Amino acid sequence: MSTDNLLNIVFGVLGSVALLVLFILNVFNYLEEDSYTYLWVNALGGLCACLAAIFVKYWPFVALEASWTLTSLVRIGLKIVRRRI
Repeated sequence: MSTDNLLNIVFGVLGSVALLVLFILNVFNYLEEDSYTYLWVNALGGLCACLAAIFVKYWPFVALEASWTLTSLVRIGLKIVRRRI
């Protein structure tokens, strides 16, 4: 197995598991979608999934995961700004 293939698998699994666990925790009200934990893990999970999609050049999924990641980062930024006001 090549290093690129291994990285693709690692990033894909980490990203998918992170996003799935967050979804389940949110559905069962164990983690609020406004919490920093949710937002940061969502951003990192989306980034990992995005990188995995880039490795295999699956552009629709790259767009989806990049927008997922950016949305989480924007929400983190807005939350920080609102705390300072």
